[in-house]
Amino acid sequence: MSDANVSAIIDEIYGAILAPEAWQRLVDRIAEWLSADMGLLSSPALPGCEPVPLIGYKFDLTPVAGEPLLLYPEFTLRALARANLPDSYMFDDLMPPDEQATNQYWQRVIVPLNITSGIITVIRTADDNRRPVILSLFRRGSSAPFHAADIEKMRALLPHLRRALGALLDGEPQSVPEDATGGHALRAAVFYLDREGCVVGMTDAAKKLSAAGKGVTISPEGRLAPNDHRMQMPFRNALTRAIGKPWSRTFRTSSELALRTSDGVSLVLVVTPVAADAMASLASKARCAVFALAQIPVGEAAKRRMQTLFGLTQAETDVAAGVADGNTIEGVAAERETSAFTVRTQMKRIYLKTGVRTQAELVALVHRLR
Repeated sequence: MSDANVSAIIDEIYGAILAPEAWQRLVDRIAEWLSADMGLLSSPALPGCEPVPLIGYKFDLTPVAGEPLLLYPEFTLRALARANLPDSYMFDDLMPPDEQATNQYWQRVIVPLNITSGIITVIRTADDNRRPVILSLFRRGSSAPFHAADIEKMRALLPHLRRALGALLDGEPQSVPEDATGGHALRAAVFYLDREGCVVGMTDAAKKLSAAGKGVTISPEGRLAPNDHRMQMPFRNALTRAIGKPWSRTFRTSSELALRTSDGVSLVLVVTPVAADAMASLASKARCAVFALAQIPVGEAAKRRMQTLFGLTQAETDVAAGVADGNTIEGVAAERETSAFTVRTQMKRIYLKTGVRTQAELVALVHRLR
């Protein structure tokens, strides 16, 4: 989980929203990071679902060309049958070794391809706007099999992949100025900020969000800021990390902030650097992008991972999840029918056990465990 590549890959994930042609490079990067011999980002052939373009990594189906079972989504269906929720699974978890010896799909597709180990990651299910997306990674021949640490690596990327694909696949397409994003339509609320943190461009969804004052507003000077004053300093720090300084060699990185709007809607603000080649003629002005995306509630799987990895109690896990979902200390206390003092005490223990120092760092940590 501490692999230095995680932050760089997460930056690439959000950068791919701005430059869809970068998805091929992103899939290659993830596959290489996990030492996969072959990989595929695809949509399962499910009734009533709209496919997305296939993106392969060293994907060669020549040995099974013409095999009728090739198009059958065997492992995808098994993964979705687990809970129909986004998660990563080992081949052996979905099809026990004793079944592999007699299963027709395994014998007629997996064996001829010389695949010995695999990870199936359900990024989006059929419930996600009828546009499911699966990332399959395989190891072949004499390569060592995937293990539990590889599953945790994929789970660290999963929420970010969901948000990035959601920005491209969900909701109504937004009209975006040609010079802002190279002409492709984004469906998310995205603000483009210059070196001073002033808005120099935004999608239609971002205009509606800021005009309604839901979560963020734009000052008369053109500066973007969260409505919640408690989130303004963490937001400024996130901008500093994403924008960088002209004299600094510090690597520009992405950050995430969870917040709730006045009407109780949970949002996550993703502040990420903008690569010059992703912004066309706006590149001379835009230094970072801020995505205002729908929050993915912390599920039971993520809570179990928090307890396993950091030894959190059930109460501490629930508090961490509440904060990560954008709730305030007082809001968490009210939901748990306890005092704010008790929640703050639990937060101190959470910081100690997880090694984070701020609420923003805790939010980012929980997001990476989803």
